[in-house]
Amino acid sequence: MIFIGLLSFVLTVALGVGLGMAYLHYTENAGSASPSPTPTVVAEAVTPTPTPKVELTKADYKLLVVNATAKAGYAGTIAKKIEAADFPTVAAANAKGDYEAKDYLLVETEDASAAALLAELNTATGLDLQLSTQKSQEDSSGKYDAVVVLGK
Repeated sequence: MIFIGLLSFVLTVALGVGLGMAYLHYTENAGSASPSPTPTVVAEAVTPTPTPKVELTKADYKLLVVNATAKAGYAGTIAKKIEAADFPTVAAANAKGDYEAKDYLLVETEDASAAALLAELNTATGLDLQLSTQKSQEDSSGKYDAVVVLGK
């Protein structure tokens, strides 16, 4: 009986050593293969095209400043600031519509010239005007190029 137990132990150890050696030999061969070279991709440098700066001719603009607040004379005060920034044709009036408590620049279409006008008027007035395409609400006759709505 001891002989069978000893023989089983020796066979189990021999089998374990044999399997261990086979595994070691297998992993050694798999790890020794040289890695395939990774292709190098050269990214082409893209030069951004500069966006053309819109030339703003202030004399071409007819502006209307409307007061949508309860401050008396507010549109006239802002109109004078705009005139001082070399816009020759600026009118002041009370707003026809109701607005949120924000200041707006109403134009026909949002384009590069509208953005340039917005930047110029923000600088001239010290306001933070929001661009909107609802100009016809205050200027249904189309007499003005843009309308400044004072809502704050």
